[in-house]
Amino acid sequence: MLKRILKKMRSDGGASSLISFLLLAPLFLGAVFTIIDFTFWNADRNQVDSIARDAARTVAIYGGNGNGSTKQTTTIEANYGTKRSEACSSGRADIVNAPQKYIFVNANKSNATGVECNVLAAMANSTGLVSISSDTPVVVNCGPGQAATIGSRTFCKVTYTYNGLPGSPMSFLKIRNSDGTVTNPLSLNTITKSSESEVKLPALVAAK
Repeated sequence: MLKRILKKMRSDGGASSLISFLLLAPLFLGAVFTIIDFTFWNADRNQVDSIARDAARTVAIYGGNGNGSTKQTTTIEANYGTKRSEACSSGRADIVNAPQKYIFVNANKSNATGVECNVLAAMANSTGLVSISSDTPVVVNCGPGQAATIGSRTFCKVTYTYNGLPGSPMSFLKIRNSDGTVTNPLSLNTITKSSESEVKLPALVAAK
């Protein structure tokens, strides 16, 4: 009798443990995927943050970002910076062979300045970026075109889409925007970094 009772208890305990495992396993895996996904998202953001900061600093040194539409730039960039024709060339060697070369798809690339194209190049060559979308263009906007005074604000804004880790609960986060659209708040990312202009220069000149 005692043996039968103990056997039944062991049997019931095994079934209970299996049920508990089946219930808790998805929660555990979800937590693990969320941690990994957030780590990737944060790593990408830190990389882009650093690149945008360097670009804002470059604009400050140049005394402005120039004008991509009119192909004009500051005298400092024209004389000492990377030529716009080289910076924005789709055949640029370090872009063609870059590990993240698909990133070089700026939506406003035809009107981009040399600094903005160099931002894309830096992202393309970064081995630290994990999951930047190749389907949505990376948009870079730096400014102002010409610094008004010494110490005036310069900036560089980078907008990109984070793909996310497949199966992560983070991909199911949704918010309703003011225009009525529903998006994932961690998907579309915009980073803006600023600096202060070090020079005040005369009129812009033709970019090289």
